Amino acid sequence: MHYFSHGVNTDTFKPNDTTPIYHSLLMLANNGLGGYGSYDRKGFELGVKVAMSRNLPITIAGPKNNENWFNDNPWVFGYPKLNVISEPTNEQLRQLYNSQTIFLRPSDLEAGHPNLTLLEATACGIPILGWIEEETTFHGLWRTPRDLREMLRGLNVIIDEYNTYRQNALKKAEFHPEKDGEINNINLLRELNFLES
Repeated sequence: MHYFSHGVNTDTFKPNDTTPIYHSLLMLANNGLGGYGSYDRKGFELGVKVAMSRNLPITIAGPKNNENWFNDNPWVFGYPKLNVISEPTNEQLRQLYNSQTIFLRPSDLEAGHPNLTLLEATACGIPILGWIEEETTFHGLWRTPRDLREMLRGLNVIIDEYNTYRQNALKKAEFHPEKDGEINNINLLRELNFLES
């Protein structure tokens, strides 16, 4: 089996220089698992509960498939600070990253590599609260299991040390040029040529 690297275009996904007045949470994901669209693989329930516990606004964006989870969990719409966006364009994604302050990712299953949204978030300088399967130091990430108490503890740390986490997130993007989309496309072509030979 061969795994391909993937990355983010840092010309598109880059930080803004605005200092946040208040904190807001962001989740970008395609929820569901293997035909079961309402399976909460990405932790939407935890995300909403974290936001509710701290009275913070939260935006959840992703493909139309996420409607399956929302249809099975109408209780979330009782939280007035929830904003749901379906099928965002790349420009909308960039604007979301640049208008939110903390990225939530309590996912329970990935392919064993950094998820593209993590790389986009760090390229925009957004600290991350969530889980990553990789045993690695992922700058700007407070690694937490899918547990509300632990996520709230991590959220408090990120808020208290926001500038440090933001700078660390930017270091992740800065020190990993292999995550850049253009460079990655070149590397992908090299890997494909290698597999063909």
